[in-house]
Amino acid sequence: MGTNCDTSCVAGKFGAGCTQRCNCASGTCDPFTGKCGDGCMTSFSGAFCQVPAVCPIGYYGPLCSLKCHCKDDVSCDSHGACSNGQCALGYTVYKNGSCESCRYSSFGADCNETCNCPEVYCHFEKGCYGKCFVGWLEPTCNTELPVYSGRPIIDETNDTSVIVRWRPWDTDFGDRGDGPVIGYVIFYKKSHDRDWSDRIDSTNVSTQFTVKGLASNTEYELSIAAVRPGIGGQGRPGTIVGFKTRCSCPSALDSPIIFTESPKQMIINWSTPSDDNVTCPLTHFNIFYFEVGSDSRRSHVISDVNTTTLTINNMKTYTQYAVEISSSNKDCEGPKSSTKGFTSEEKAAPPIVAIVDSSPINLHIGTNNLGIFGNIKYFNIRYRQDTTGDSNWISDELPPTRDGSAIWIGHHLTQDKLYNFKVSVENGVGSGKWFEFAVTLKDKGKDTQWSSSFLIVGFVLLSISVFVNIACCRRVKLTSRKLNQRMCISQDIQPKSTNEHIYETTLQNTNDSSNIYMTAIFK
Repeated sequence: MGTNCDTSCVAGKFGAGCTQRCNCASGTCDPFTGKCGDGCMTSFSGAFCQVPAVCPIGYYGPLCSLKCHCKDDVSCDSHGACSNGQCALGYTVYKNGSCESCRYSSFGADCNETCNCPEVYCHFEKGCYGKCFVGWLEPTCNTELPVYSGRPIIDETNDTSVIVRWRPWDTDFGDRGDGPVIGYVIFYKKSHDRDWSDRIDSTNVSTQFTVKGLASNTEYELSIAAVRPGIGGQGRPGTIVGFKTRCSCPSALDSPIIFTESPKQMIINWSTPSDDNVTCPLTHFNIFYFEVGSDSRRSHVISDVNTTTLTINNMKTYTQYAVEISSSNKDCEGPKSSTKGFTSEEKAAPPIVAIVDSSPINLHIGTNNLGIFGNIKYFNIRYRQDTTGDSNWISDELPPTRDGSAIWIGHHLTQDKLYNFKVSVENGVGSGKWFEFAVTLKDKGKDTQWSSSFLIVGFVLLSISVFVNIACCRRVKLTSRKLNQRMCISQDIQPKSTNEHIYETTLQNTNDSSNIYMTAIFK
């Protein structure tokens, strides 16, 4: 001992620093090893006389070198069994009856608790100190995160979003972990992806959410995780459900083009969308058409998406139609594109002619705005005196008013003469069918037949076939729109040849009983 280690131990001491006591019978021992030369003193044994006959409290074994590890540091017997039968924290009795430290990732009193972490991070007294297994709360790993086992329900999907709902976390329904649950996390990913790529944190306990920003016509997977208070309180995702978003609607088509190749026909032409979504190909075209001003709509579905033309027959002549067209895929119909157009004209039917007065003669000519007359440019009026040898017709042209009518007054015609008249409609096709009639102009003072100032003669001719089929005497009531005066016409039909239809017509003024006679020829 000493500063320079050059001083020998005093009698009865040995070892480093001369701190150990000799238990020899003579009281002295080897200053370096403690070995006795003359045997041990009473109550000690062993090669160096260091083994007491009775071990100190807390130790046991042949050399009294084994620690008892008893609860409250009580003594144990020579085999290590604690006098109170309880081991200290982090110890338990396995096979030999003594208290040993916890094994197999266990810890705590009597090693009854399990470390929820790798064994290397498990302390036999205190448990884990980090690196918790998945599903356990850092750092002690003693709190199990809530595990939601319910199956989410997909309520509604569209092309970019989905509405999902789920029941609340509840251990009575098979959920695990430690509550309380204060929120949920929605995990979702494309089905072919390995890991969850997106998540939405819900900070409340609502059990419904709309997930937005999804790709159209794509398969996804979704799962719900419950969240408890504290940092890292989110549990792992539960049951996975799959769903597929709908196709986005096709884009609007260009406005269709309408044209005709013959009367009563409409040809519709359109083009396919330029930005058609290849993930959702078109399945059909929807075509709607209707007469402008009418509530009656008709439709066609074109299933061949390579077709871009539709021909519709049996349409009304020179009638304005509205056409709407859209395209559809398996999930959605795109917006409609529309246009308007007229069907073709054809040779016009004879116009409606009303004789309003005869001194001078006053003719009201009209069409009732019917499409059979086409786009009226003007009315052709031809007339001549019914005299032998006179074959020269005098022509006149009258532009129509907005309602498709015109008025012609013959101031220059001679009274008491018989005149032949022909009236037709001129449209884009040319001159239509003639309405022919003969009238004797009477002086009002000489003949009571024209005493009424408004004598109306009207024929409404919609088609030649209508008149050809008339074979009996009929009585027709007509109303003059301009004069608002009703007349009665009694017709006796007697065709005189196969090329023309001649009508001997008796006209009766409803204001009196006077009659005139008139011959009308329709060709």
